[in-house]
Amino acid sequence: MPDNPKQWMTLETAFGYVGVGFSGGKVAKLWLPAGNLKKLEGDIRKWAVTGAKTRNAQLAKKIKGYFKGELVTFDNKLLFQEVNLFSKAILTALLKVKWGKTITYGELA
Repeated sequence: MPDNPKQWMTLETAFGYVGVGFSGGKVAKLWLPAGNLKKLEGDIRKWAVTGAKTRNAQLAKKIKGYFKGELVTFDNKLLFQEVNLFSKAILTALLKVKWGKTITYGELA
């Protein structure tokens, strides 16, 4: 068994079901809203073959609020291990964009 086994959870939002994958206690993967829970869970299990389903009530509440359009601050640690360096730089810059602000990709890059 790995030292940092993967865990995951799903939750229903106003836009459909969302999946969150954890590795070593950090958010490692996010599946955007899907209409079919069984398919979503199947996709997650491909990522977390030996992982266990878990529940993080605080994060679930924040994600649901986010998809309702509420101002939410995510303070969870993120793990960018499955993205290349360019994508990691873009995602890191994107985290600095203030809530409600719209920017173009050109501004972000």
